Formats: sequence, structure tokens, C-alpha cells
Amino acid sequence: MQRIYDEYEKGKTMRAIRELLIAESIPTPGGQKAWCDTTIGRILRSEIYRGNYIYQRFHTGFTLVKERVENTGELPMYFIENHHKAIIEEEQWERVQKLVEANEKKRKKNHEKYPDDKGKNESFAKKFYCSKCGSLVGYSRAINRQRKNYEIRCWRCYQSFKGHCDSMQLKQDYIEENFSQLMMDIKFNPAFIEYLDSFIEDLRIKPEEEMQRALLEKEKDELNQKLYDAVEDELGRKGKDAKLVDHLTDEIMKIRERIVDFMAREEQQAEIEEVIKSIRKAMAIFTNDRKDDLGYYLKAPDFQAELFERFIEKGTILEDGQIIYQFHSGIEWKSPINYKAFQEQERRRKKAKYQLEKQEFLKGPEVKALLKYCEEPRKLTEMIDFLGKYASKNAFRRIILNPLIDQGKIKRTIPDKPGSKLQKYYSVKKQ
Repeated sequence: MQRIYDEYEKGKTMRAIRELLIAESIPTPGGQKAWCDTTIGRILRSEIYRGNYIYQRFHTGFTLVKERVENTGELPMYFIENHHKAIIEEEQWERVQKLVEANEKKRKKNHEKYPDDKGKNESFAKKFYCSKCGSLVGYSRAINRQRKNYEIRCWRCYQSFKGHCDSMQLKQDYIEENFSQLMMDIKFNPAFIEYLDSFIEDLRIKPEEEMQRALLEKEKDELNQKLYDAVEDELGRKGKDAKLVDHLTDEIMKIRERIVDFMAREEQQAEIEEVIKSIRKAMAIFTNDRKDDLGYYLKAPDFQAELFERFIEKGTILEDGQIIYQFHSGIEWKSPINYKAFQEQERRRKKAKYQLEKQEFLKGPEVKALLKYCEEPRKLTEMIDFLGKYASKNAFRRIILNPLIDQGKIKRTIPDKPGSKLQKYYSVKKQ
């Protein structure tokens, strides 16, 4: 116990002390191998270790089932000083109490309540499965405090959460885009049309099957009549030959199952045709089938929860992040993009956004004021000090000065020697 108090006074956290004790195979007071933070916190606060004792802090309850419970006022408690020899000196114990209290106040002060999660896509709950381990894919959210509570929403398999599967986690934005790309692919990809035609053709009742169904219907009617006669005969003979009735009933059920299979195929075919009709109607306004080099359809819609919830039974996430979607109607199709393509697309979007923001800044009031300031030739350092935005000369040149020179809004006083120490810059008035 002395070790715990000493380490805590040195500045180690309860978690660090826990890891230290486990690493050195030091058992808990109860003889267990695994320590937890609450055990260490209880030891640091306990009166027992400075020689005091609280009598009746626990009791066995007032029911027939004797269970040790904490005393919350049911019985009087007695504080006994110097009850036994102290393990921790009084002065150290007092110092540790103040340190524990100060750390707790600091923890509460630094702790901010997690903001309510208003961005989870509930459509994805219990819909996706990991192709590696077969586990259900669940939702997680991370908040970056250093980036103004920037939220990252991801989906990953439950076994991966526990460290039992190495499948990747996918950003929620990716899954939403993946489904939108799927809808575009269903509309424009000739390979899907071929797959769909083949799938429906396999379901379609062939002429020979129609003949077979007609024979089954006829056989079923004949067996039903025999069953009716057998039942009448059995009633007349008071049930002495029930085996015939059972046999006829079994045969009728077998034939009925085969007929039902035909009906199910017809119903599935009709359902698939209705699904495709509905998707094409919903996607009618999207007429551009062009793709970029990553395989992205350029004019895909935003995620449509109504279509996803209406048609998708489940999705299987492959190792590269591609998703195979299984529709309620039985058809399956895979989106044309994977997670690597999404990450590259994200990088390009951020770059394009940055370029746009830079262009807007160069048109803004701060740069206009800088141009007015430079009506009289200025040194680079003077311009940086005036704008007060970029302390680095390289950053100022790259982001502000060079683009303004390229646009012809600023010129050098010594154009033949761009790197001259005497170089100054002046703004060019519009004609």
C-alpha cells in the first residue's frame, strides 16, 4: 500500500499506478491479478491505512437473505481513531487526501459533457455485417476537443471494437455516399441490367414448368377427392384405417409446397420489377452517367434514407470497404467505390475547399486594405506586419503575395531580381 501512496505523490495517475502494479504482478488486497482504478482510489482514501477504523460501515441487511450492503444510515457508525497500527504515516495520508481532492476538482473542471449526438444515421442500425468475422457492424462517435468538438462518426464490427477482428472502420459519410453510388450504378451500369435480366429469367416459370404445375394442380385435386372419400369411409368405420388419411394428407402437403414454390418465384419476380421501377422513378432526375478516375459518379444524389430503409435488407462490408447490398426482394449488387477511393475523394474535396477559401480571401476586405496600403512601395516584412495573418515569409508569399502578383494586382520594384534584399512591392491601380 505504501507503494501506491508514494507513486501517487510522485504524480502518477491511478491508471498509471494500476498498469504498474499489473506489470509487476503485484496482487490486489483480495489476491486478484487484475487491478482497477476504483480499487486504487479506495485505497488512497481509506482511513484504515492510517490506523483508524469505521465500525458498521457495512451491514448484512434486514431481510431473510443475508447480504452485505453499505450502511446509508440504517445503523449508527462509529469512528475509532488509532484502532490499529498505521501503514501510512498521518502526514502522508493527509497530503494524499488533498492531492486526491485537487485532482478530482481538476478532472471535473476539465470534463465537458459530451454534446448530444444528432448525426447518427439510424437507417444503418443492425443492417451491416463484417465479411471477415460475420459480426454485426455498430456505431461509434469520437469528438476532437482540440478541433472545436469536431465529431467523427464511424461504423465498425463489434469484434473489432474488442480487438478480435482487424477489419477497418468506415466513416458514416462513406456509407451514405456508397449507397448513393449504388443507386447510380443500378440505373446506369449495363452489367447490372444483365445481372437483373439473368436473375429474373431464372425466376420466370418456363413452359415445361407451367405444364408441371398444371399436372400438380390436377394431382392435388384428385388427392383431395381421395382424402375426402377416405375421411368419409373412416367416419363410417369409426377410424379403423387412419393410416390412409395420414398418407393422403402428407402427399397433398408435398404437392402444395411445390406449387407454392412456383407462386413464390412469381411473387419475387413481381417484387423485383416493382423495386427497380421505384428506384428508376426516384433517380429519374439524375441523367449524368459520367464518372471520375476514382469510379465516382459525378452527379450522384445525397443519401436517401427512404430508399435505403424500403429496399435494403442487409449489407456485407468487404475487406477493402466495398459493400454488397442484399435487397428484400433477393437481388444483390455491389457499389462501384471502395474506402480507398473515398479517402482520396475526401482529400481532393478538402483541397478544392481550401483553394476556394483562398480565392475568397484574396477578394476580401483584408487583402483590399493591403492593396491600398501598398499604393506606396512596401517591404515584405511591412506587408506581413500590416496584414498580421502569416508570420512565416514563405507562407505569406505562397498564399497571398505570389497569387496577387500572378493576378497582376501587385508588382515588384526590381522585377529582374525577385530575391533582392532591396525588393519592395506596390499595388497596381485599376485602369
